[in-house]
Amino acid sequence: MFSVGSFSFGSQFVLPRIPENIVKMYVSKFRPTVVQESKLTKDAMRTMGPAKVELPSPDKYLKKPSKESKPLEGEFIYLVILSKKPPVPSRTDNPLIHTKRDFIKTATAVPKKQQPMWVDTNTGHKQPLENSGLVPKYIKKKDYGKVPAYLQQRNEEKLRAEEEYSKFVQEQREQRAPRRLPDEERRGVLIKTRWYDENNFIYLTPAGYFVTLLRFRVNYRFIELQTKKKMDNRTE
Repeated sequence: MFSVGSFSFGSQFVLPRIPENIVKMYVSKFRPTVVQESKLTKDAMRTMGPAKVELPSPDKYLKKPSKESKPLEGEFIYLVILSKKPPVPSRTDNPLIHTKRDFIKTATAVPKKQQPMWVDTNTGHKQPLENSGLVPKYIKKKDYGKVPAYLQQRNEEKLRAEEEYSKFVQEQREQRAPRRLPDEERRGVLIKTRWYDENNFIYLTPAGYFVTLLRFRVNYRFIELQTKKKMDNRTE
């Protein structure tokens, strides 16, 4: 129980303390195995060589000729040559000419014409004149100046594609264009349309309008006839 000024508070008014929720740090379940493996590798590599080596006895010390190469143990085998060398020829032997060359053909053959060369450096480097570009090689061909076959084929395909496209465009225009009616069908459509317009005009116009319109037409016709008569009298 505690008091502030003239007021006193009991223990029932004290707020309970909320315990702090401390989140533990993540620890892998493989941590012990990793530690054990690292210790095993460290212990094996702490010294040069294996950790436990059998020490040599004092009797087996290193002797002076111990590092010299020793001959192989076993019986020596002599090399036996089965094929003997040919005997030395005597003075009276006349050996034949063992060659496949035809000396007669070589002697009677026409000498080969030397290939024309041209020198391109001051040190004497040379190369064939035919591939140097100084010989009119391509202008003497039969098809020189003509359009190659693959270009002709490509141009033909291009023209064919343009014709097909123009034909397709013309067909589309013909489909979209209004259809031209024959004269009889056109006359029937006009008569039907005119009858429909006049019928609507008659049914939608009041009756008094027709009376006045009829009088106007009669008067107009009468005036027109009178003027025509006067004009005829003047001409006479």
